[in-house]
Amino acid sequence: MTPGRLKLEERRMHFIERFQREKFHGPSWARDFGVNRNTIYVWRARYLKSGEPALKASISKGRPRRLSAQQEQQVQHWLKDPTSPIGPHWTPIWVREVIGREFGVWFHPCHLYKLLGQWGWRCEIQ
Repeated sequence: MTPGRLKLEERRMHFIERFQREKFHGPSWARDFGVNRNTIYVWRARYLKSGEPALKASISKGRPRRLSAQQEQQVQHWLKDPTSPIGPHWTPIWVREVIGREFGVWFHPCHLYKLLGQWGWRCEIQ
């Protein structure tokens, strides 16, 4: 979890303490907590609906992968096997083409370079 998320959670916990002690006033509280006025109203609504857990920091999971783990393993196997659909002298563009045909997932070439790097493959320019 990033420091920014933790700091914001800390502010929200202070908000709860103050909300329990004082009468709520959105505009002045927004100034005091250094957030937009709408944010204070969102915090209040979430707290009233679900309590303290609703204001805890969450971990961002990010976008789901486009290839399953099994599909990634299959592509990596193809890269190692000279008799595979990718072949012994592959290029990133050809890998993209095979992945698209086999799995229906078409990666942008720049992203494919990144994926190949994550899998431990490097492209050589000759």
